[in-house]
Amino acid sequence: MTQGETVAIINYLLLILVELVKMAMVVTTINKSMVSANRISQIITRPVENLQATDTAKTGDLGDSIFKMKDLSFTYPQANELALDSIDLDIKAGQFIGIIGATGSGKSNLLKLLTQSYQPDQGEIIFNQAYFPNGSRKKLRQQMALVPAKIALFKGTIRSNLLVANPQASDEEMWQALAGAQAKDFVSKLDQALDAPVEAFGRNFSGGQRQRLAIARALLKQAPILIFDDSTSALDYVTEANFQAELKRNYQDMTILMISQRVHSLQAADQIVVLDEGKVVGLGHHYDLLENNETYQEIYASQTVMEVTDHEQ
Repeated sequence: MTQGETVAIINYLLLILVELVKMAMVVTTINKSMVSANRISQIITRPVENLQATDTAKTGDLGDSIFKMKDLSFTYPQANELALDSIDLDIKAGQFIGIIGATGSGKSNLLKLLTQSYQPDQGEIIFNQAYFPNGSRKKLRQQMALVPAKIALFKGTIRSNLLVANPQASDEEMWQALAGAQAKDFVSKLDQALDAPVEAFGRNFSGGQRQRLAIARALLKQAPILIFDDSTSALDYVTEANFQAELKRNYQDMTILMISQRVHSLQAADQIVVLDEGKVVGLGHHYDLLENNETYQEIYASQTVMEVTDHEQ
């Protein structure tokens, strides 16, 4: 073969290779599109949730308890293992309850059952009829204020985002909620304050600011149950300590459930629920668990080592 023939063959092979790569990319895109289309079809054809049904939540006279979980178990469809296994909890009104555990231990699943997003496979949740006179999902969720792990802020203004929780709230109530969430300082410094623009998903704010705005929105709802699903993770320790002090001082009538990966965030809780592989393996105050619960000791030790290492660096 001459040099010219060799160069020509190489060029032709390169051209063929480029088209083969394009073909592979097209095939991959088609596969992804088919899976996505199937998922969209499932969502569109899924029956609409009946929020008005009154038989979805069981209520009763629980005395000073706001709700009880009895032998609660849950498994995701087609899963081989239980997501939650034989959960028994009695939560008193006005308590600050912390929930901690490793990733996949069932913390968020517990909240999804509490908000009636899922129904348990066995066992039951009984709500105090004094707080939940109507057993419908809509009435049930109106008595809860949730700050999710993935913060959802909407395009508009700070005011419009806060009013999602309470459309009748006054400016004074909004500022009070912002102060409770430790967001008043940075909001007051904005040129338009409450009317400052918010981009979709809150992209024009930092992670900690987004979390504080979402917390303020939940506080503004003034619901009996306040739920935090790992929603203080972006706050520094000083800001979080001030926020928890504010909860103790001005929101002591609320029943607070706080999921957190950080032991530091739950030290002030009245009770801490320790989950491991879907089971409650510990229940008590921070110092009691630190002395008697092996799972909690491991979590505390791992975070203490990380804090010391970060400090040394």
